[in-house]
Amino acid sequence: MAWLNLDGRSRAQAGGFAPGITVGARVDERSSSVVSGGQWVGSVAPQLAFGRLGPLASWEISALRSYESYSSSPAPKPATDVASIWASSAPTQHSKLSLDGAYLRSQDLFYLAPGTPLPSGQTELASGSIQGLSSFAEATYQIQATNHEAAEKADGLYQAWTAAILPMNTAHSRLFVQWSQKDWWLDHGHALRVGAATAGYRRDHSPVLTSEFGIGLADSRDVQHGTQRRDLAVSAGVSGLGRAMGLPFDARALVARDVSTTGTALLWRSVANTWLGARWERTLGAHGGLFDEPTLRDLVGIEVRDTLGGRTVATLKGSYARTRPRVGDGLRVEDRNASASLSRQLQPWLSARAAYLYSRQTEIRGAAPQDSERSRAELTLTAALP
Repeated sequence: MAWLNLDGRSRAQAGGFAPGITVGARVDERSSSVVSGGQWVGSVAPQLAFGRLGPLASWEISALRSYESYSSSPAPKPATDVASIWASSAPTQHSKLSLDGAYLRSQDLFYLAPGTPLPSGQTELASGSIQGLSSFAEATYQIQATNHEAAEKADGLYQAWTAAILPMNTAHSRLFVQWSQKDWWLDHGHALRVGAATAGYRRDHSPVLTSEFGIGLADSRDVQHGTQRRDLAVSAGVSGLGRAMGLPFDARALVARDVSTTGTALLWRSVANTWLGARWERTLGAHGGLFDEPTLRDLVGIEVRDTLGGRTVATLKGSYARTRPRVGDGLRVEDRNASASLSRQLQPWLSARAAYLYSRQTEIRGAAPQDSERSRAELTLTAALP
């Protein structure tokens, strides 16, 4: 849920208490084969962030609840709950523990990550990760859960753990032997399990360039389709390639293959007050919603940020995503998202933001695609303790 951003993060991490409130007004437009129309919405969102930054341990907790009133129903009603937690500790010089967690409950479709098939009704998203690192071992655990209020929408759960030992760990090279297991659940039924054992090598070629490679064997069990197979498990990654080659941009990429091919690639450039970035990713997830089986999602996105005059930031974003079942040629969903925003720091404690957001989703099932469009124009003011 990294797409969620709560004001006050940096202030809370500096150690302390950072309450705030956001008030806003917006116009939502919706067009589909079933319903079309627009609606004015007013909102108020109190929020709170508090944390501590220390030499051995740091942590932060953030929370937000928004209340909305509509032109058809002016009485404010709870609309969205957002919460996050972050913690990091270094018990010794060569060890580190970290924790991340996030929760979202909302029927506001624009809170969802770009490229996520839009559901109807209330949606709950929860995610978390735990990581432990030392000079001789590593371990991680991840979980992502999606719950839909609508009875016809499927719920999803994904969890994964890895454990690795480091037989060789020098200042610039690491040899690892790793075990991992990943599970996908849909509507409380076990859909897919993949377990893998791999061995690999990581290398810091320079202060900016790193690479890694792993190879092993993956055992997968597709419970929904009643199949079991073994595949070669391969992963390869590189970071800092652009800077190492003297190019005007930097790049990072990671590709893995076991039961399916997944990966991410990031390309970015920072010049003066301007930042440009592009990314590609393919994930195998248990998104649920329109899909009752694990899905592959391909996403391409771009982002441009420009700081104008020091206190004003202009941002442009765009993405295209395609989601489909991992097996077969059933339903396919295509999402196109675009947004433009302008934010300005009016006072040390007050900021304003104007934004326009657009999303178009196409459900392709057979020869009759169904399109739905949503757009939003909004203006908000945020006051927070400086």
